Amino acid sequence: MTAREGTEALDERAREVLKEIIRLHAETGRPVSSRSLAKIARLHASSATLRNLMADLTDSGFLRQPHTSAGRVPTDKAYRHYVRSLMKPRELTPNQREIVSLDLSDAGHDPNLLFPAVSRLLSRLSGEVGVVIAPDARRSVVREIRFVPIGREKALAIQVGDGDTVFTRLIETGGRLDAAALERAGAYLTAEFGGATLVSIRNRVTLAMQEERARFDRVLFDILDLARRAILPSGASDIYTDGTRRLLERPEFSEPESLKRVYRAFEEKANLVELLDQCLEGEGPRVVIGSESHLTSGKPLSAVVTRYGAENRPPGVLGIIGSLRMAYPRIVPLVEFLGKTLSGKLEESGEGGEGPDGRST
Repeated sequence: MTAREGTEALDERAREVLKEIIRLHAETGRPVSSRSLAKIARLHASSATLRNLMADLTDSGFLRQPHTSAGRVPTDKAYRHYVRSLMKPRELTPNQREIVSLDLSDAGHDPNLLFPAVSRLLSRLSGEVGVVIAPDARRSVVREIRFVPIGREKALAIQVGDGDTVFTRLIETGGRLDAAALERAGAYLTAEFGGATLVSIRNRVTLAMQEERARFDRVLFDILDLARRAILPSGASDIYTDGTRRLLERPEFSEPESLKRVYRAFEEKANLVELLDQCLEGEGPRVVIGSESHLTSGKPLSAVVTRYGAENRPPGVLGIIGSLRMAYPRIVPLVEFLGKTLSGKLEESGEGGEGPDGRST
């Protein structure tokens, strides 16, 4: 549902009532009754009037009634409308900014320290679960490939990407390719695969190796095998999480089966990496609710995520995952601020290559 659709569906009175229901439900975690709403002076409405408004909001799919005699709780649709049309983001306080500055200053520019520090900050300042998904090297674009012989049976594979970023990896050659052959191999691979991403190259190299094996072109097969070992990272993005135990404090996760479903969703790495794909297009934080992600679908969960990263390098994603009733006006600006701050730290570092062991340098 778009923001425009939500605005057309509700008049001013209905929007104010929905905002108050969401606020009260976020504070207490319990269904909201018309009687509790009637105590809010600025609504200027009786309990009977509010019951009718709540009934209309229920018919429109913005509220649901958990039990026959209970009040109402906001639906996924209500929270989407709230985030896109009703809420007013709150600026970070000076104290929060100082905490971020001090913690990230201690972490320096080393991603191995920065990423867990950011996930801890996200959790600490939100009261929810902080998540940082490291940039996925498989999405980087390869512009040039070169090989430098190191002794008789090893070579240094040099991969040049966008923005002149350089990745290196020490590989075994088995002594089958001398310096001239390695130079020709680099020229061939650059001409054949330059401008493609690592994911694309992986698929094309695998297919080409199958074809060359069938044709028994040993030299070309060795070159392709060299490419496979030189430029294809073995794993997906690293994921840093902090604060998952905070979910235990929420009443909506008090039932063992509900908590089990949530923890299972966190354990499935693909659910978190999916958030990376959802943030590759567009700028600024994105709020993911309900059916918009496998992580949140069918669970009282939502995620506020944004991409980050240095220019001309693969992006990563950071954000906050927590209760559907999280404090979005406070959390959306927090995620945006830390996304920009982490991007700035990575830009300053000028890092992003790989050492001979395949790790970042």
